[in-house]
Amino acid sequence: MAGAQPIISVSDFDGNGFVDENDISEINSAIHESIYFTIYDRNTDGVINEMDVELAKSELDSVSTSLDQKIASLFHETKFLQQEKGRTRLKSLGFHQGAESIAGHGEHWNNEKGSQLIDEGGDIQFEEAVGLNVPKASGRVWALFWGLKAQLEFENGASDYPVAGGVWETEQVVAFSGSPPNFTGDDSEAWHTHAGLCSAPQEKNGKLVAEHLSQHLSYAQCQTKASVALNIGEENGWINIWMLHAWIFVPNPNGLFANTHPCIDQDSPSEDMLNGSDTIIPEFFQHHH
Repeated sequence: MAGAQPIISVSDFDGNGFVDENDISEINSAIHESIYFTIYDRNTDGVINEMDVELAKSELDSVSTSLDQKIASLFHETKFLQQEKGRTRLKSLGFHQGAESIAGHGEHWNNEKGSQLIDEGGDIQFEEAVGLNVPKASGRVWALFWGLKAQLEFENGASDYPVAGGVWETEQVVAFSGSPPNFTGDDSEAWHTHAGLCSAPQEKNGKLVAEHLSQHLSYAQCQTKASVALNIGEENGWINIWMLHAWIFVPNPNGLFANTHPCIDQDSPSEDMLNGSDTIIPEFFQHHH
């Protein structure tokens, strides 16, 4: 893909610290499997072939970086997500579609089973990853994303999550305290904030079919949004998180940890529609259960 860089700097596909004959065998096996895996696309042209093998051979005995090794490990832990495509497969792994497509993001699929996924091969450690970026036209996974709870600063000077009933409930979050997390040790991680993100589940014909999404709301503002949850005495969802995407399944010219990909669902609504103090998102944000 024009402008995209390989997701690791040298061809240490098994993450053992250097490029050796095992890595050459691994890329040849990938070609034999006829499944596109980004890690083996050394020239990022969208295919894996002998050109990539030759590039890998030219890097024999090269030493990989710590980030290379972590990305290789993460890739191998999660590549099963591309070995069988489709929404049925994602649902069987405990994911559900959390929102319809957003330009540059595709659909966000959330993980209902927490940070550990169970696959036929055994326990898959998924770090803190909670979701996937998936184009609306297919079930192919393009990226992983993490959402980690943030400590907050409110307009009244309060920080973190003060006790219920405090004035903070009517104040908007103005900043996230401290620095974003960093799991690779690399400064390229494009952590970004979702502050006062409110989801108000909607019902149609007796089924939960949609969530109206708003951002930059206070807790109290969020609870004024009509929803199924409020009808049964529950609360609308209100979260404040650092988020990071890792585009390890499709080369991204914006960077491995970029917030968006220029080639995914550009005809979809913009992420800007989530912003604003009182924005109600139209029905194209569907939430399927």
